[in-house]
Amino acid sequence: MNDADSRNLFDNINKMIKTVELVSSLASQFTNKLDYMRRNSLENMDQFYKRKKQEFEFHLRQQQKQQLNQLTFLRNRIVFGIKEKTIDEHMFDRLNHLIVSLQNQVNQFQSYRLNISFAVVLNDFALLRDHISNFNDILPLSSSRTTIKLPTKCLSMSMKENLLLINTDFNLSVLDEKFKFIQSIQWNNEPILNMFCSQTLNRFILITSNRIFSVDEQLINIERLPINGKNWLTGTCTNEYLFLVTSKINSIIFKYSLSDSFRANQRYPSFAINCQENELIHDLSSNNDLLAIVLRTTSQQIQLDLCSPETLERYWSFELNSMNDFHSYRCCPLKFQQWMLINPNNRELIHISNQGKLVKKAKYHRSVPMYAIQTDDGRFINIMTNECIHQHQLY
Repeated sequence: MNDADSRNLFDNINKMIKTVELVSSLASQFTNKLDYMRRNSLENMDQFYKRKKQEFEFHLRQQQKQQLNQLTFLRNRIVFGIKEKTIDEHMFDRLNHLIVSLQNQVNQFQSYRLNISFAVVLNDFALLRDHISNFNDILPLSSSRTTIKLPTKCLSMSMKENLLLINTDFNLSVLDEKFKFIQSIQWNNEPILNMFCSQTLNRFILITSNRIFSVDEQLINIERLPINGKNWLTGTCTNEYLFLVTSKINSIIFKYSLSDSFRANQRYPSFAINCQENELIHDLSSNNDLLAIVLRTTSQQIQLDLCSPETLERYWSFELNSMNDFHSYRCCPLKFQQWMLINPNNRELIHISNQGKLVKKAKYHRSVPMYAIQTDDGRFINIMTNECIHQHQLY
């Protein structure tokens, strides 16, 4: 080994020392970037706070004003009735029902709270999501906010954003959020058994016994889907699939891909979801990510199964004792992955949690409930009876 080799070792050591010394400058750059992210996040947080504070205070003022107006009107009505001696037994029952309903609203108003969950995202930014958490106290429903009496019997309904599609005898009609008629057409095909909206297709799906149709919200473009008749009963859509059910005992669920020209890619006999012979599916529903199946078991129980739309693997089941009821049970998806079962046979609404547990049951006193749909913003629920549609405020 000569002096040149030793100098090379010396030079290599010096280079490594300089490289290590540069780490401090890299740390400085990293710290500067963190400082920038901190300032930017604080500014975003401050803007979020101001906006949400304003929205929250406005919402509370509106709720307070609405409830005070309702209570003042009811108080004046009672004072007038006492003075004029016009409160008979029927009026007393009606006033008492209104008072109970308003008391429920006042109780919900007092327990109102806001939950804010924070999710840190990589782009120097924090996204914040808020939701109202007093949703477990929606039953019994408040007095109907809006009601429309229909000229003929209402058979089914569906909703797309703020538009309501209803099926009456031989007619299809689209209503706005105030229940005003926008469009109506005569329906000249087979009777419609069920309707629902596909968010993926941006169209309504209509089910008849032997044909499946899609229609736009203007009721202008009606298309028959290339699906063979199977004696259909009901169905639903998730984000990726269309599910259809046959009306026979030992029901079969057919699954179609919405991105594959409606070719059948799966066929599920009912035992694939742990059903047995002589069991009948009443209804299908979904919240776009999960599939809900309502069926009657051999032991005459009504069972709600929450399943994966991919495999039909069952996550949980909710069971109800049932007699030989005439009307089918219906299922309405709610916000926060909760569900409502509608039992027309005893006018009962059944609120079920996202874990498959009973939250509350309540009678529906207006008439016989047949269908229910929660609005997109979650604040209202529409209940369809044979002759009317009632809208109730949830929170």
